[in-house]
This record gives sequence, C-alpha cells and structure tokens, in this order.
Amino acid sequence: MARTTIGQIARSLNVSKSTVSRVMNNAPGTRVSDSTRQRIVAACREQGYRPSFSAQALATGRTRLLGVHVQSLNDDYYGDFFRHFDDACYPHGYTVLFSSSQYDRDRERRNLEAFLSGQMDAVLVTRTPKQHEDLLRRIIQRGVHVILMGEMPTTRFPLVTIDEFEVGRLAAQHLWSQGHRRVMYLAAEKASDQSGQIHFHRRENFLGPWEQISRGLPLRQFTVGDGLSGALDAAEFVSSLAADQRPTAIACGTDRLALSMLSALRARKLAVPDDISVIGCDDIAAAAEAAVPLTTIRQPREQLAQAAWQMLKERLDAGEPAAQEVDPPQVLISPELIVRKSTKRVTD
Repeated sequence: MARTTIGQIARSLNVSKSTVSRVMNNAPGTRVSDSTRQRIVAACREQGYRPSFSAQALATGRTRLLGVHVQSLNDDYYGDFFRHFDDACYPHGYTVLFSSSQYDRDRERRNLEAFLSGQMDAVLVTRTPKQHEDLLRRIIQRGVHVILMGEMPTTRFPLVTIDEFEVGRLAAQHLWSQGHRRVMYLAAEKASDQSGQIHFHRRENFLGPWEQISRGLPLRQFTVGDGLSGALDAAEFVSSLAADQRPTAIACGTDRLALSMLSALRARKLAVPDDISVIGCDDIAAAAEAAVPLTTIRQPREQLAQAAWQMLKERLDAGEPAAQEVDPPQVLISPELIVRKSTKRVTD
C-alpha cells in the first residue's frame, strides 16, 4: 500500500499543504481554527499519515528525538535508568533512541558517531571516557544538546550524577558503626572492559572516607576479574587466613560482585553475616531477593533520570541551539544506605 502523502491530506480537506504540515508538526505560531485543526488531525489518523522526522525538523526546528547511550544492556542499573528516563520524556512528545556499548570503547565511539550524523534534539551519554570528548564537542557544534550522566573524567559538559564520594562514605560508615575493624574492599578492576574503571573509582571513594573514619586503620584491598570466578578467588584467599586475621566485613564495588561473593563464601563454608558481613553498591533488584538479602548503597535511578530530563528540558524549552557552556551545571543526587541481612554488628 502506497504511503499517504501530505498533499493527499491537503487535497481531501481543501486546505494547503503548509497548513497540514504546521498542524501535524505543532509548529509555533500556527493560526488555524479549532475546527480545521480537528479535521486535519482526524483525516491524518484515518488515512494513516505521520510526519517524517525530517518534515518535523523543517517545520519546528526539532525532530523530538533524544539519543541515550549507556554502558551495558546487561546491567539492571542502566536498564532501570533508561526506563525511568523514557517515562519522563514520553508525556512531552519525545521519542528516545537507545544504544549500548557493552563497555567496549570502540563500539561506544561508533554509537556516538551515529548520534553525530543523526537528527537528534539532544543526547544523554553515561560514563564516557575522556578520549570521546572530541565527539561530544562535535555533536554540540551541530546544535545538539549534550548531557552527561555518571562519574566523569571531565566537567566540561552539563552533568547529572550520583554523589559517588557519599556512596563510599555511607558504606564505610556503616561497617565502622557495626564494629568492623578488619575490612576488605573487593573491586573487579581487572575486568577486561570499561567496568574496571567504575570499580577503581568506587574503591578510591571508599578508601578516603575509611581512612578518615578509622583514623588510618589499614584496609585490605583485593582486586579481581569480574563475575563469580573473581569472587571465588577472593573467597579462597579469605578462607586461607587465620580466623584472627580474616576480615569481618567485605565491601564490594557492585551488587553483582557482592552477590557472587555471597555464593563464593558459602562454597567455602563461611556464613554471611555470622562469619563475614558483605555490603554491595547499586541496589539492583536481585540484591533484595538473594538467599541472604544484600545490604547495599542504593543509587536512586528514577531521581537520576528525572534530574537528567529536567536539565535537558530546560535547554530544549529555551529554543536555542546548543553551545559549549563556560560553566556547565552539575547536579549531585544523594545515595541511600539500605540495610538488609548481609551485615551485622561484630560481637566480642
């Protein structure tokens, strides 16, 4: 079946093509009677006409397309964020196009280049490496707004992020308040992809508060590859230590690593939390459903998504093309300690 054209709609209603175009694209300043507008909308619906993104751009200066690039589709954190962001944008007439690099830098660069050549009104990018700043600047030069999300190696762009230092402080303070003095931090920094950088930054953000709270008490640090194999290596090391040298608590860079650690410790006949407490980070859905529900630091994805949308909306509503900002804003979202069953107070 041939596609219905704007000319066919106009002829059937005895109005001009420009009138149909301006009504269907919500062009600013359109002066059309309510009855004519209703006739045009009804005819377009009946005949299956939808304006192309190119036509929308010509009529309004906008495509109402937003691009979102995240690190991984396999990560509950980014999946939750995208769902909340899409829910925030939809009522305002925006369609969100989604891409993921699976923590691969070359793949991420290709995805960002696709955004550069696309017809986006704005782009939201999560945790992009410094090497890709040139692409972000080129996107802005095309008049497309760019917002970054997550801890970044740069502050040259508008940024919405969780207060990562507070994430580390909450975890360190919780373990200290529970009487833990022999603590180990477990990070999957040896992961072969960009996720290792996330673990590195989270370890650093735990180490500083721990040193301050404990007044320099040593912190055992253990780095592994990602997944269960890395957790098994860590559990084997922990179980090899004498009881009076063994950590009473393990802080993990992510919930996924913490959940793997629960399984690995169980395989080594070490009970959580009776023998060792475990705390994670993110509060993914599986954290509450684990055999031992996981104590963790919640990163409020819905609040993060709402803040990112509001930052974009302010720029889109202003109606001005994007430009490199001299003093780009930063919005910090506070994390939350969620205490479950995987941590307990140390008893003498």
